[in-house]
Amino acid sequence: PDPGMASASTTMHTTTIA
Repeated sequence: PDPGMASASTTMHTTTIA
């Protein structure tokens, strides 16, 4: 995933991105 997105998405939906 993107370095910037991973930070916020970690709490949201990392499964969707990663």
